[in-house]
Amino acid sequence: LGVSFTILFGAALGYYGPGFLLSRKRSQRLNALLRPFPDALDLLVSAVEAGLGLDAALQRVAVEMNTAAPELSGELQLVNDEIAAGVHRIEALRRLDERNGLEEVRSLCNVLIQAERYGTSIAKALRAHSHLVRRHRMLRAEERAAKLTPKLTIIMILFILPALFTVLIGPTIVNITQSLMPAMETPPR
Repeated sequence: LGVSFTILFGAALGYYGPGFLLSRKRSQRLNALLRPFPDALDLLVSAVEAGLGLDAALQRVAVEMNTAAPELSGELQLVNDEIAAGVHRIEALRRLDERNGLEEVRSLCNVLIQAERYGTSIAKALRAHSHLVRRHRMLRAEERAAKLTPKLTIIMILFILPALFTVLIGPTIVNITQSLMPAMETPPR
């Protein structure tokens, strides 16, 4: 029985383990890309509004974000390397979107592709997109805060309420026990 259970457990671990580890690593990477994204986008807006071209601004953001967000910096550096190797900017941005799968990166790539395709101001498009990304970040934070209240209620019911009842009712039980014990100990005549 023990050997068959061990074999069954090993088979289940071998079947489900890699998928679990891969999905966990993927979510960690996406989180590492998403967390500093609004800051990198603000830096990109500042660089473009300061007069840098889009390629130079992407390079500048990749260099500046290297210590704070190495994953995002690496992705932006890869876009710069592809453009330097001769890949058209639109294709490099599409590849960035395909590699990550984040909605924020996809919308940034779409904004940059449309700005390049239609000749609109990249700085204005980036400024509007940056405002939208900040709003989405705030909404996600509010959503997490709203989910916290029910979790705290369960914790209060399980841990704090019994301790509170013990503190409030405990002395009363002790007093009742002490006053009833002498009456119960005297033998009836």
